[in-house]
Amino acid sequence: ALCDHFRNLTDEQLRVMIRQGGYVGINFYPAFLNQDGKADVDTVAEHIDHVCQLGGEKHVGFGSDFDGIDTTGELVDYTGFDKVIDAMHKHYNEDQIDMLLHGNVLRAMEDIIGK
Repeated sequence: ALCDHFRNLTDEQLRVMIRQGGYVGINFYPAFLNQDGKADVDTVAEHIDHVCQLGGEKHVGFGSDFDGIDTTGELVDYTGFDKVIDAMHKHYNEDQIDMLLHGNVLRAMEDIIGK
């Protein structure tokens, strides 16, 4: 709903991923985040928050794709994660942020490979 791009999931697809226990990694490619092709850390945080608002707080996190994209706007590598984390503090507490940073993806991997 935040950026109409053919590679993005629709809200209905996101709801299915959430219901099925999946994981959604937010890609940092600006064209996937904003119609004008410009994005910053607040834009990434908005996309994470959008999935959370759909009920996906336990199913979303980073999916940066640094190795597959040629431009990332403000986020050029993992050193920019701190900026995204700072933006996330506007909406979430430390426990929630820990889940968004690594807990959710670890849960999804354990579900796939078994505990």
